[in-house]
Amino acid sequence: MSSEQDSSKTETAPANDVYVDPPAPPPAPPRSGNKAALLLASAAVVLALGAPYWTTPLYRALHLRTPGMEWQARQEVENGRHAQSLAELDRRLADLAGVVAKANDQAAGVKATQAALEAQTRALAQLQLRAVLRRPVPFDAELKAVRAFGGKGDDLEPLLAAIESYASTGIPLDSQLRREFSSVSDAVARTEARPSMMHWLTNVTGINTLTNLVTWSAEPPAPEGPQPDRPADIVERAQGKLYDGDLRGAVEELAKLEGDAAGAARVWLGEAKARLAANQAVDRIAEQVANVASKQAK
Repeated sequence: MSSEQDSSKTETAPANDVYVDPPAPPPAPPRSGNKAALLLASAAVVLALGAPYWTTPLYRALHLRTPGMEWQARQEVENGRHAQSLAELDRRLADLAGVVAKANDQAAGVKATQAALEAQTRALAQLQLRAVLRRPVPFDAELKAVRAFGGKGDDLEPLLAAIESYASTGIPLDSQLRREFSSVSDAVARTEARPSMMHWLTNVTGINTLTNLVTWSAEPPAPEGPQPDRPADIVERAQGKLYDGDLRGAVEELAKLEGDAAGAARVWLGEAKARLAANQAVDRIAEQVANVASKQAK
């Protein structure tokens, strides 16, 4: 009966009261394994610290490259490419400088050629004007050509301005002016006042002289001042200088005329002054053309 009770006790026991044994602790590692790990760690530290000293020779011996060597090699390649690019750029710049220098030389040559052509054209226009100024013919077109090509110059322009009013008609030559001077002399003579009848009687009978002798004055007569030149005398002196080839002297003499006498000689005097300016222009043009020719010959 006790066994039944024991079995009943056993059957009625709750499931929570079952006892489970705890897991057994892991076995302790052998001591030889700990030493090996320590040795490996120490060796790794030593190798890591000495890597800068032994990796490079090792890589070289094995014909391998370290990452630093790879980077250095790439940098050297890049530097070489940059250097090559710079050299190519320098070469192109040198070529471009040569092209620019050549272009400048060509431009200078073109400018020199153009300047020479302009000088020749200007000289040709001046020579054509010089040729017509030596004749009594119109020179309007030649004068315009000289001014168009810049051939007037500072010293030539006043002379051209003096003869410009005669460009459409021409300027008489010295020989023509000498032949036409007789008409000027006659015109000036006609402008002189004719003496009155009393003046003629006085000159013929000498009444004025007798009156002066009879008339008594306490004061002596005042001396007569210098008499002005008569137009006829001026014309006579001008004619003498003109026939001696002194056109300028004849012009200077006729410039002394006044009043109606000056008006009678005005046309001839203007033509004579224009001829003097034309002769000076002819000489000045010859000098300028000679200077241009000498410069181009050098």
